[in-house]
Amino acid sequence: MKSHKKDHPLLTIRGLKTEFRLQDNKVLRAVDGVDLSIRAGEIHGLVGESGCGKTVAALSVLRLIRWPGYISDGQVVWQSEDLLKLKKKEMQKIRGKEISMIFQEPMTSLNPVFTIGTQLADVMRLHDGLSKNQALNKAVELLGIVKIADPYRRIKEYPHQLSGGMRQRVMIAMAISCQPKLIIADEPTTALDVTIQKQILDLMKEIQEKTGTSFILITHDWDVILEIATKVAVMYAGRIIEYFTAKDLYRNPMHPYARALVQSIPRKRNKESSTKRLKAIAGNVPDLADLPVGCKFSPRCPDVFEQCVEVEPTLKEIAPDHLVRCWKYMN
Repeated sequence: MKSHKKDHPLLTIRGLKTEFRLQDNKVLRAVDGVDLSIRAGEIHGLVGESGCGKTVAALSVLRLIRWPGYISDGQVVWQSEDLLKLKKKEMQKIRGKEISMIFQEPMTSLNPVFTIGTQLADVMRLHDGLSKNQALNKAVELLGIVKIADPYRRIKEYPHQLSGGMRQRVMIAMAISCQPKLIIADEPTTALDVTIQKQILDLMKEIQEKTGTSFILITHDWDVILEIATKVAVMYAGRIIEYFTAKDLYRNPMHPYARALVQSIPRKRNKESSTKRLKAIAGNVPDLADLPVGCKFSPRCPDVFEQCVEVEPTLKEIAPDHLVRCWKYMN
């Protein structure tokens, strides 16, 4: 693996396309030409409705797409090396070691027949060459880092013996076990109560601040993005339709879809907001196997005009660190 220069991005995704072949031989393109660049220490939020391609894009980075899915085009450049060109054994050395992932549901991601300690130890034995005892000792240390009480007892327990919040902490411990430079977190606070969500987010922020690890954070919850993200990419129908800094999330969303998402989020009640109704986004997410011509949001867009339904816009930089895929800003 080539050395990484500080002024270069850790990860650069160029023109990534991931498709699924359906039984009737139709092709569903779940990720369509995604470009993204992540530098050391950044936390990138990836947001959008279910089915917009967030998780598929993340799994594509680690080449975890299974048939009938496949990556049809693009580059995933990790420290000057295109991951899509690596052999399987070379890729296995990167997964978990340099890039790790916190999966959406820890109960299905952890093996129910092995203890927590065994599963944590196996990762370190594989990537760091530790002995069984060394790896188990490190597992105890990691559980302490993620604030699991009585870690000596917990390493002997099985996933079903832990609460949802504790299982998520185990997944975080596994993700940081080999000190990766990038962690992909797929809905890490889903199905957790508000108090536990806050603890998990605080833990992720603490890890980022102490280690400088970069994060890709996939979520439906924009308040989570505001809490810890530095930059945000909004996805729709497999494309990034807006990219901006997290501070512009509520302040200055430009794409009609991004604005609609913000307007559909419940806000803290006050005299002004108590009488306002939340705005629902009209229509439904399009069928990825039968997308409309032109802008993919045009059938649902309140600002649609003729050009929108004829030609798809490109992603254009309208301000520093702010890109939008919309014909309103092309002139």
